[in-house]
Amino acid sequence: MAVMAAPISRYRGGAPLFASADEPSAEGDVRAMPATGAVWSAQTVGEQAREARGAATGAVLVVDDDRDIRDLIRVVLEEEGYSVVTAENGEQALASIARRRPDLILLDLTMPVLNGWQTRARLAESWPEIPIVFMTAGFRARAEAEAYHVAGYLAKPFDVDDLLRVVSRFIARG
Repeated sequence: MAVMAAPISRYRGGAPLFASADEPSAEGDVRAMPATGAVWSAQTVGEQAREARGAATGAVLVVDDDRDIRDLIRVVLEEEGYSVVTAENGEQALASIARRRPDLILLDLTMPVLNGWQTRARLAESWPEIPIVFMTAGFRARAEAEAYHVAGYLAKPFDVDDLLRVVSRFIARG
C-alpha cells in the first residue's frame, strides 16, 4: 500500500487547512483542522470514497506546478475511477488538451511558463465548453473564480471530500 505525506501540511505554518463550501468559518471559505499525522493512504482514501459514492467515469486534467499536489489529486481521482492527466504548467496543459479533450480542468493559478490566468484565457478561445475549476490559496479562491467566470474553485489546501464533491458536480457518475 502506497502512503503519501499530504502536501497540504506545508500551508499556514504546517497546520493543514481544509476548504469547505458547505461550512464557511469566520475566515470565509477556509476552516482550520488540526494536523493529525497528515499522512494519507491512497488506497484507504479511495476505498472509503468508492464505498460511499460508487464508481465514477470521466477525464480530468490537473494543472499545477507542485508535483505533490498533482500526484495526490491524481491518486485520489484515479482511485475513484476517473481518468487523470497531469500537467505542470499551462503550456503543457494546452498541448495535452489538443491531444485529448478532458471533461474537467483543475487549474492552479500561480505557475511558471504559462500561468493559470493566461491558460484560462487561451482555453476560453479554443475550448470554451470545458469547465474549469481554479485551485488557489483559500483567501482569494472565490474572488478569482468569480472575476474570471470559471465553473468553480477549490481553496488550497482542500479536503479530499471537497475535491471529490467538486469533480462530481461536473462529471456524471457511472
